[in-house]
Amino acid sequence: MNARRSFCLLFGVVALISVGCETVSNDNGPTPVCVSAAGVWDLTMVSGTGTGILCPDRGLTWTIHQSGCNVTVESSQEWDPANGATGTISDNRLYVSWSWTQDCHEVHESISAAVDGDTMGGDYSRAVVRVVYGDYCPGGGICGAALSGVRRAPALHR
Repeated sequence: MNARRSFCLLFGVVALISVGCETVSNDNGPTPVCVSAAGVWDLTMVSGTGTGILCPDRGLTWTIHQSGCNVTVESSQEWDPANGATGTISDNRLYVSWSWTQDCHEVHESISAAVDGDTMGGDYSRAVVRVVYGDYCPGGGICGAALSGVRRAPALHR
């Protein structure tokens, strides 16, 4: 009788434990860590290879506003289509992309850069896609550039 009681007790404990295995976790993992990219940045882009188009060498000044791991670009150049672009930071990687229309093309641009204190380095890419076909609209292409930046001041609060 003792063996039967032990068996029943063991069976009951296993049954109770297995019921607890059907729980649902709402844990989203560890809290993301985002370096600070907020500030006024002087950026330099040095053109690399391209297909169909060339990425121009250029210098820009961006103010990057940051809330948690989300960023927004404010450009000091009126013509800069990145003004108002949004992106994210994952660990020390900054990702920003933006799109705009120029004549008969859609232009998609992005940066991916590693932020290290008051410097950043990475890549800029540009894809130009023809959305209107005809002899008057030249084809598109893709190009890339090396991106480097130096933070010259912390971001001012808006």
